Amino acid sequence: MLVDSKSIVVAGQPSNLVSTSTTGSINAKDPVVIFLMSVTGHTQTAYRNGLNRIAWHLFAARDHFNPDLFRIEYPTSSSTAFAGINWEKISYTEARLAFNLLLQRGAISFSSDGTMELSPVAAATYNQSRVAFRGVIRECFTMSLLDADTYQRLNLLEQQKVRNGRTSYASAEEVNALIEHISALPDSNWRSRDLALIALLFGAGLRRNELATLKMVDIDFSNNALLIRGKGEKERVTALDKGAAKYLKRWLSRRKDEDALGEFVFSRVFKGGKIGEDCLSDFGIFSIVAARCLEAGMRVIGPHEFRHGHVTTLLDAGLDINYVSQNVGHSSTETTKRYDQRGVRNRVEKIGTVTLVGTDLE
Repeated sequence: MLVDSKSIVVAGQPSNLVSTSTTGSINAKDPVVIFLMSVTGHTQTAYRNGLNRIAWHLFAARDHFNPDLFRIEYPTSSSTAFAGINWEKISYTEARLAFNLLLQRGAISFSSDGTMELSPVAAATYNQSRVAFRGVIRECFTMSLLDADTYQRLNLLEQQKVRNGRTSYASAEEVNALIEHISALPDSNWRSRDLALIALLFGAGLRRNELATLKMVDIDFSNNALLIRGKGEKERVTALDKGAAKYLKRWLSRRKDEDALGEFVFSRVFKGGKIGEDCLSDFGIFSIVAARCLEAGMRVIGPHEFRHGHVTTLLDAGLDINYVSQNVGHSSTETTKRYDQRGVRNRVEKIGTVTLVGTDLE
């Protein structure tokens, strides 16, 4: 253990970028705030977490670092450690050590009783911290808080190679089997909502947050299209699969019959079957899908696997990758290619047709 956990008070998740310092809050001239305000939603959360992973290792090994690097003695919140670092004062050696500790020892977290724990980090998680760190030091340099030589040296921190393993995805067979299972259940508001939800995850390839925040006004049934407000406040028009549209219409018809047409398409269904008005959370969508999969005796399909499956199925049908990329909101077709699982599937299937080991076993 690098830090005496008793010296760290773990507080709840903050709702803003308030500093853990006793001298005041972070202001708009802070490079961290400027960087985090340049992104939104899940990206901002991911970068906050990425900075936290580095910050905790800086605090944990603070005896080895320049005291001016720290704004506070120790964080009073497990989720805003990044706010206690003077990022413009970090040297290449200090940054290198912190990133090495993250890679070798893992991410620091705390249990409910304040005990410090270490958990391994994947290359993609490490790289996420690196991207967030580089974003902050770029702001430091732009604001003339960091000299050019130090800035260039800090940018030399290497990216970790991500293993190009098989990405799990939902196949059309799995999705249709899940839909058939739910369709066979007794009629209810839960059943109607979940059918529409799963149909849209796969039929439109939406991200969880895009599905959660989809509004009634975003649906255009006449053109089988959805207006999606995606990552980075970007808007796009996404094609709505006709089969998915059928389940969506049934869900909205039920809401209309019960005079429960709120702002958002997908809402909670309370005990007793009453339809609420607030939109589902990202975790709520994950929980619904997981529960339905377990109920059907299937493997638990993650919401993003529906998106991967959507891309693979469209490419399998011969659609141009540029159309598919634009439809799911990818900034580059290179991202779409990473979603495409046809090469892996075809290779495994073809090799599987060759008998390599004798099968005449008694």
